[in-house]
This record gives sequence, structure tokens and C-alpha cells, in this order.
Amino acid sequence: MTYRLKVPKDYRRLVRAAEDAGWTLSLTGKGHPKLTSPDGSYATPIPSSSGARALHKSITLRLRSHGVDV
Repeated sequence: MTYRLKVPKDYRRLVRAAEDAGWTLSLTGKGHPKLTSPDGSYATPIPSSSGARALHKSITLRLRSHGVDV
């Protein structure tokens, strides 16, 4: 069965860049989207709603520190 993960518009560019770098988009145990690094050593949740500029910046910096070109 294929699930369609809903990612807020503000985060789609980040998710696309991470997926291009080999990261995997999946769901947390509570049903929120998360990105997992290719080797499985790191995961970051993606908020279910847009907004919170500081949170967007934080996720961007975390992905950059793990080699994603965003």
C-alpha cells in the first residue's frame, strides 16, 4: 500500500533536496513526516504545518550539517 505523505509547502524544497541526496521521507510513530539520512544514523521531523521561520531555518541548518545541499 502506498501512502501519500503531506509535506507543508514551505518545506517541500528542503524535502526534495534531501531526497535527491539519498534521504528517506517517512512517518514518525505519531504520523508526522520525518527525513532519515541514507545510513540511518540521523532523522529530523518535518512540522505538519507551515510557518515558524526559526524552525525552518533550524531544519535547513541541520540538513546542511549532514551534507544536504539546500
